[in-house]
Amino acid sequence: MTKKFHEAHFKTIVNLLVKKDYNCLDLGAHIGMHSIFLSKRVKAKVYSFEPASLLFSIFQLNILKNNIKNIIPFNLAASNKTGKGVNLSQLNFENKLLNTGVIGIELKSSYNSGNNSATIKIDELN
Repeated sequence: MTKKFHEAHFKTIVNLLVKKDYNCLDLGAHIGMHSIFLSKRVKAKVYSFEPASLLFSIFQLNILKNNIKNIIPFNLAASNKTGKGVNLSQLNFENKLLNTGVIGIELKSSYNSGNNSATIKIDELN
């Protein structure tokens, strides 16, 4: 992970609103930039959800590289129901940046990317 954080507004909001004892959620964690920042801000847990397999793998590497112990990563899409499958769009690499933040999720199969994910209802986490 780079030491330069490209979304200064996120840092400002977190520093204003998030207390040390808060548990946090990161929905669509991507490669973990926000989760890792949150994990250093709180002493509690950061529950992070990233349904795209490639992004989730990079996210896991970033957790290891940064020696983070309070992130609970899920390779699942957060939804209103546990278990239903969703279809993910293909990652867009045309702009040569991995961290574009753009991936689509839908119930219908119009994406046909072959990348699917199970879902979890956040209320059902233990």
